[in-house]
Amino acid sequence: MAIRMNNIQILVVDDDPDVLLTTCRILKSEGYRVISTSSAREGLKLVKQKPDLVLLDVNMPELNGFEICQKIKSDPELTDVFVVMISGVMTKPEHQVSGLNLGADGYLLRPITRVELTARINSFLRISAILKQIRNSEKWLETTINSIDDSVIITDDKGKITFLNRAAEKLTGRNMVDLIDLEADQVLRLHDISTDIPLENPVAAMIGSSDNIKRLPDCLLKRQDENSIYVKVTFTAILSFKTGSSGIVITVQDINDRKKAELELVKYQLHLEELVKERIGEVLEKNRELEHYHELFIGREFRIKELRDQVKDLETKLSDFKR
Repeated sequence: MAIRMNNIQILVVDDDPDVLLTTCRILKSEGYRVISTSSAREGLKLVKQKPDLVLLDVNMPELNGFEICQKIKSDPELTDVFVVMISGVMTKPEHQVSGLNLGADGYLLRPITRVELTARINSFLRISAILKQIRNSEKWLETTINSIDDSVIITDDKGKITFLNRAAEKLTGRNMVDLIDLEADQVLRLHDISTDIPLENPVAAMIGSSDNIKRLPDCLLKRQDENSIYVKVTFTAILSFKTGSSGIVITVQDINDRKKAELELVKYQLHLEELVKERIGEVLEKNRELEHYHELFIGREFRIKELRDQVKDLETKLSDFKR
């Protein structure tokens, strides 16, 4: 990775004036922009300018390099500041370990030649540039994931939560800080829709399978407040070329409104079917009544005809009798 040195700012903090002057001359001759101080407290003020690298002497009178490094690394505003400690006195392995454990990104020992110093500084700056790119990519990815309406939960290869977006916090009713390192199966309490029986460790089952992607049937999610919502869950394996699956991305889609609408529609359809059956029964009953009245009407007409025929017959007989 090519580094444009005139765009790189290095802060040198060293209480020895001669060492400070020599170090600054070497770095300036390499094209770096250099700011410097022999005061530890002044160094803490200058680091607020967010230099690309801090070359920090360990053995200083006001505050030692370990204390300065700890203050820098505990400030969230100075995350990208790359701190390299340097000493000709604190050179034992335990000193180096202490510095690195406090957050130092590198540890150099004096005496050191000009060539080695510049080579090591160049190497540290390349590492720093790569780390900045990674952090920027992580921020971009986090922003992108947080903008997604669906809930996204990421686990490691043991099924423990390493990240979740804001939608997932809202869905579960819990903050990411509270959920990190918890087992996803404990947080995502999924139940079968028809039986309300809990699904048995679906995340662990996904990790133990050879599937790259798996979609669960629509299910119920029991929230922290014990309310249940309908969700659609998809598991996607995070694949590593070396170890295979290195975790899972869990996408949880809130389908509560849709599912409730579907259930209401089913209820409405069943209600309509019952109404239709009732109407059909009523129509059949009316038909039976009509048939009965029709039969009565036909019988009545037949009886009237018989009476008419009898009257005509009597009239004929009466006419013959008068003659």
